[in-house]
Amino acid sequence: MKTITLICGTGASTTFMAISLKKAIKSQNLGYEVTVTPEISMWNNSIEKFDQILIAPHLSCLKDELLNRHNIKGKVHIIPVETYATMDGLELLEFIKDNLIINN
Repeated sequence: MKTITLICGTGASTTFMAISLKKAIKSQNLGYEVTVTPEISMWNNSIEKFDQILIAPHLSCLKDELLNRHNIKGKVHIIPVETYATMDGLELLEFIKDNLIINN
């Protein structure tokens, strides 16, 4: 099973995005596990266990620091603003499938 985490600030909007993504994953019967990781927790080494790390667009400024602290090159991506604004889980899933290194 592939693991994906969405990095959030306080968690409200990113949790809604994760719920929408989980529904899209379920509708396509894919083996992806989705979690939400609060910004405060992303600095510990457990962040390295995820196959993909998606950062909410309003936290994009954290990407470089996260990459500098952890061995996660190629795993970290910013959720597209348009996708995040509409909370479209299917669109985010297509972004994951089209642009990220996750395959069934």
